[in-house]
Amino acid sequence: MNKYILSILIILSLILCGCTNTEESNVSPVAQFSFETSLDDTNNKHSLIPYGEMSFNVSGISGNSISLDGGYLMLGNSADLKLKNKFTYSVWININDFISYNPILFGNESSSGDIAGGPLSIYFNENYTALQCDLTFVTNDNKYKSHSFIAQSVTALENLKQQWTHIVVSLNNDVLKMYIDGKKVYDQSLPEDFGSYKEIATNSKPYTFGRSLYRNFDASLDEMKIYDVALSEDKIKSIYNTKISSYTNLLTLKKENTEIRINKEAHNLPAPIVADSISGDLLIPLKAFCDAMGASLNWDGSDGIGRLDISFNNHNASFWILNSNASFDGKHTKIEPYPQTINDIAYVPLVAFVESIGGIIKYNSQDGSYNIYY
Repeated sequence: MNKYILSILIILSLILCGCTNTEESNVSPVAQFSFETSLDDTNNKHSLIPYGEMSFNVSGISGNSISLDGGYLMLGNSADLKLKNKFTYSVWININDFISYNPILFGNESSSGDIAGGPLSIYFNENYTALQCDLTFVTNDNKYKSHSFIAQSVTALENLKQQWTHIVVSLNNDVLKMYIDGKKVYDQSLPEDFGSYKEIATNSKPYTFGRSLYRNFDASLDEMKIYDVALSEDKIKSIYNTKISSYTNLLTLKKENTEIRINKEAHNLPAPIVADSISGDLLIPLKAFCDAMGASLNWDGSDGIGRLDISFNNHNASFWILNSNASFDGKHTKIEPYPQTINDIAYVPLVAFVESIGGIIKYNSQDGSYNIYY
């Protein structure tokens, strides 16, 4: 009899787990932006308003992305998001350069115009040592109380520069969690003295993305989604892992090494991977990489400058020696540092090369290696 009851309980628990997973898989964001060709919500519910300079890139985490070249985005009709006591903010971000003055990833201004002082603000702190979320809560009788959730030194944030990183912040009633690349880096509850302060305050200010009081974000954004529920840890891991697993090849390298590995197979280089003498950014011997990957490379010196043309997996790119101009899939772009020749070998910046073939870079701080997914 006991075994029979136990079996029934196990079956019921499995059914309930299955229902929970199914329900979460059907959860839709209240706003989502893919940045393919416009700033419109993929579900046609919301539109982003651009301020300042920005452009669409061909090198997003999935298709195109939006590059905030000192500009920022504003959600025009943000009042209907209704983020009360549960939300999830998910975004892929590629930081071109770190700046001060706390540009916010997502949030709204205070009533007085303080950029990072609204009832909801998610941002990197001034020294880029923490990911931070500031929330102001309200009671039914309109009393307000604020709290800062700070994921202090969650990672060497400098290592997030010039690579696509998945950042998620979620609130489930009084518990806030933060994730970087599918890994939970913060999990804290509101202090006990908040009592009945359980609902996020609202004001008439619109939500903004990438804005700062003095200088806006120098970064690209892609696959930005806002939910009015708190996604589970498994779901957030799945979002990251699904995107990474969509790439078919993995190339691993280290600075100053003369060996790379493609899908664990070793390939020797005739010259080492080096750091640019000014910026410190990595430069790679282009022909050796193309040969190892099976990419087509042609040299054209008819313009008197020297152009390097690459063709790989339906991607085409052109680089010019000692020139910041480049072309990725027919679209003009600027790159730094310049391609250059070292001991008669053509080198190009690693970041630009990976971008040109539609790949992404992930830095491994544990062993100092770079993983290129393409």
